[in-house]
Amino acid sequence: MEPAAPRDPALLAWFRDETEADVINLNATGDGLELYRSVGFVVPRFPALQLRMVEQLLAPR
Repeated sequence: MEPAAPRDPALLAWFRDETEADVINLNATGDGLELYRSVGFVVPRFPALQLRMVEQLLAPR
């Protein structure tokens, strides 16, 4: 499946021009990674980590 093209590149301009946001975080699938890189997103130096508490509580101890 081909990744969809950005529906509204103006959204990035809106963040830049109309908000005080310094960073936009995006969770991309492997299929979408190159698409988002093409509009300026980069892989962060320190990737985000996640812990799902429900799974942690259900795991055997």
